[in-house]
Amino acid sequence: MSAPVFDKESAMERIDGDQELLQELAQIVLEDLPNLLEDIRSAIASGDASTVDAAAHKLKGSAGNLGGMSVLEASQLLESMGRAGDLSQAQDAFQNLEAEANKLQAILQTIVKQGLEHVG
Repeated sequence: MSAPVFDKESAMERIDGDQELLQELAQIVLEDLPNLLEDIRSAIASGDASTVDAAAHKLKGSAGNLGGMSVLEASQLLESMGRAGDLSQAQDAFQNLEAEANKLQAILQTIVKQGLEHVG
């Protein structure tokens, strides 16, 4: 993926520089992320393209609002696959999404515990 895992400038721009708000939003995403990933995984396994579309769309929005650009891109790909009703490449796309989500999760945990200044 060409997008960065976390775009600090984009995140700060979206929240008008409010680091406390960023920490709160990061906590919410950390709580939602495992459920959204599981929804996508289950939907792929059952061939439910509309659920893949909906869950990937929600994850795309959550990640994008926090500057999680690589998760946004990976989610967007799965969203498109779901919308098109073609999940033939979805398992590979999901593995990439999961890897990017794990990287973002580590960054968000740092933001929640230590603040943005500890993120490179």
